[in-house]
Amino acid sequence: ENYTVVNKPSDMPTHQSLRHKDDTLANALAFRYGDRPYVFRAINRLDRDTSGIVVTANNKFYADILCEKLQNGQFHKSYIAIVEGKTDSEGEIELPIKRAKESLIERTVSEDGEWALTKYRTVMSCDEVSVLSVTPITGRTHQIRVHMSAIGHPLIGDYIYGKESDLIPRQALHAHSLVIDGIG
Repeated sequence: ENYTVVNKPSDMPTHQSLRHKDDTLANALAFRYGDRPYVFRAINRLDRDTSGIVVTANNKFYADILCEKLQNGQFHKSYIAIVEGKTDSEGEIELPIKRAKESLIERTVSEDGEWALTKYRTVMSCDEVSVLSVTPITGRTHQIRVHMSAIGHPLIGDYIYGKESDLIPRQALHAHSLVIDGIG
């Protein structure tokens, strides 16, 4: 009644933009709740090509509660990522991130960026690729993609921070788990 949890497919933007007016998660939920007035209130968002869990609030009261929990670090997200190369069994990446010069989309590691921390655990690996469980502690734009590329293990199929792949037509990233403190 108060919130909706969606498993967003890849190749679906969360919000409308100039190039995406009718193929967004906002459109899908407006259709889903078409029998009543509906306002799209995404609490978290995922990149267009990242699949997985997105939470939306179904009313203003719950939007305020969930946004406060997100800002206070009470959202605990975990992702499955497939990256290039063999990674350590686990690790922490603490590198500041900022917008890359003259780009609206791309981010980069920079000393004058915002603090960012990502933890990962290797689920399985071989010399060519590793499957990771990744937990972003902070929530910077493209954080996992930027951090994994910065340590020499870009996501498979990430055409911005790595390279395109014949294995998958997008970055190999899926938001598979979300726990929100105090929400059942």
